[in-house]
Amino acid sequence: MWSDADGYKEFNWDDQDVFGLGAKYSSNGWWIGFGYNYGKDPIDVLPSAQSMTGYSNQAVNMFNNHFFPAVVESHFTAGGGYALGEHTMLEMALVYADDVSKTVDTGTVSSVLGAGNPAALPVDATSHTVDHSQLGFTISVRMNF
Repeated sequence: MWSDADGYKEFNWDDQDVFGLGAKYSSNGWWIGFGYNYGKDPIDVLPSAQSMTGYSNQAVNMFNNHFFPAVVESHFTAGGGYALGEHTMLEMALVYADDVSKTVDTGTVSSVLGAGNPAALPVDATSHTVDHSQLGFTISVRMNF
């Protein structure tokens, strides 16, 4: 429900369905698990024909692309744990998302910023590209009471 969330609806985020599938096997004193998660990129690139001006659309697109690069759609996870004692477990997890790129047009933004400059770029001369990937590793000690 991004379209209803404060701080996201103002930047035209779409609602998003996220699907996940995982499996876990556990035995006496240890476990191992794997998972996959998919959620479509919630940030649609706004065309200039929408209700905002071309400048406003491009400014929102650039802001979303640069500061909230939610372009990764698939995540893979693996984890496991081993009992160190009756109430203590050592656990590890890995999350991975492959590199994804997204490019948005920023020509109108560039032309406004360069207004009055004889060497200013033409309106269609610039774009903004972001590459995003993720790799995370976690180690924890869990204590059960």
